[in-house]
Amino acid sequence: MNDIPEEIIEFMSRGYGSSLVVRGSAGSGKTIFSLELMEKMTNLNPIYLSTRVYSDLLYKQFPRLEEKYKNNRSKKIIDASTIFLKTLSDTTDKLKLIQSAYELLKTIQTKKVSEINKSVLEFYGLSEDQTNLSELIEVCDIIKSNSHTEYLLVMDSIDGLCIKYRIKEEDLIELLNETFVEAADLKMIYVLEKRMETILDYLVDGVVTLDHGTIGHRIIREIELKKLRGVKIDQSKYLFTLNEGRFRGFEPFEPKYPKKHKKFEPVPDTAMYFSTGNKDLNYILGGGYPRGSFVFIEIGKNVDYEAFFTIIMLTAANFAVQGRPVGIIPVGGTNPKEVKDLVYLYGLIDELELFRTITEYDPTAQLDEDFVITYKHGDMKDCFDIWNTEISYLKKQTGENVLKIIGYDTMECLFGTDEIAEIIYSQKQKVLSEGDVIITIGRDSTPKTNRKLADASNIHLKLEKHNGTIILYGEKPSTKLYVLEMNVQKGYPDIDLIPIV
Repeated sequence: MNDIPEEIIEFMSRGYGSSLVVRGSAGSGKTIFSLELMEKMTNLNPIYLSTRVYSDLLYKQFPRLEEKYKNNRSKKIIDASTIFLKTLSDTTDKLKLIQSAYELLKTIQTKKVSEINKSVLEFYGLSEDQTNLSELIEVCDIIKSNSHTEYLLVMDSIDGLCIKYRIKEEDLIELLNETFVEAADLKMIYVLEKRMETILDYLVDGVVTLDHGTIGHRIIREIELKKLRGVKIDQSKYLFTLNEGRFRGFEPFEPKYPKKHKKFEPVPDTAMYFSTGNKDLNYILGGGYPRGSFVFIEIGKNVDYEAFFTIIMLTAANFAVQGRPVGIIPVGGTNPKEVKDLVYLYGLIDELELFRTITEYDPTAQLDEDFVITYKHGDMKDCFDIWNTEISYLKKQTGENVLKIIGYDTMECLFGTDEIAEIIYSQKQKVLSEGDVIITIGRDSTPKTNRKLADASNIHLKLEKHNGTIILYGEKPSTKLYVLEMNVQKGYPDIDLIPIV
């Protein structure tokens, strides 16, 4: 993704004029989005007209803009206080206000310009004297004489401007559309300080809405593509962030696998924490998983297997590559062969002997792998006794702490909920006393067990899916929302966690 949804880029890249309304409530990110879009449209010379923010203040808020625009005559950021609104103190004549608006566009060069229909001004009640159009005609002559450059004009905000001049928003937009979008093939972006649908939506070619809400106390941001005339909208809503003062949209989660495989590179532990195997997650948790931790990862509806198991396998790989044992009671639907494939995916061929996974005994199955152990059908005590014995043996043999991974959706499915609470408590006490780490997984299908796991945990992470994008956040400790994206640049599946701010 280009940070801006592909549908918007396609809409703005067409070879003729178009008008786009960007609307949303205060703080929704409209200005940052508009500036980001200006940067993405490299084939257009941008002019940014702010009716709300002084250009010097804008440069302070967005330092990258100063180098690009401040001394560039063809690319401009113009604040209304010095150019456009100056007319307000000089005259109340509406025609002169409009003429001053067009005076701003003297630098605009575009491909096709036709004569302005003078009756347009009369129709909108902006001119009592149709002959007094010399300045407007002069501007159009300048446009017509320079045909080699296309321009993008951003007006931020259109409603603030209209309030200043006592001009109806629909009147000004219709005038600008007819004169510059239709006649001169300009690209126009109108920033609107309204979240809800207005009559303006019917006067422009495209409408996008920026919105922000909360999950608990955590901010979440969403851009909705309401209308993009002539463009197929494959997905109408995307999550986005304003992290570091930049607009970044997110596509639906996509599993990734490396073309060239490399062995996992360990992420160092600290004296107080076991590393999660991922630098971003370590940072979010203040260092990693504290020694003796009971970790609960709660998986929401429709969350992709690759998303949550990558988090788990990163920790498992970080333990194993440092010679530490890893015991796995897999989540539902995962068999020993799949566990082995995951271990090999991280290049841990020599470390397979440090892993132990357990499965129900099946006399017809051929299980001759040392890392696979079996238990009797329906016997939960037998399952955990055998598993704990194997893990204790590996711990004694290596002299290292162990990582335990338990899919409690499997436990509930096989044994019911009656014995779950006792097992959870005993496992918590064991890792706490021995300084190990246990990662437990609960699915949306096991709400009762999830509540028990949440109560027992000292680290509680949640994974949810919104608009196809995976988000992660902490309940214990409480954190922001983070978008989870896969990264295979190191030669194995890893994750990036991008904060939504």
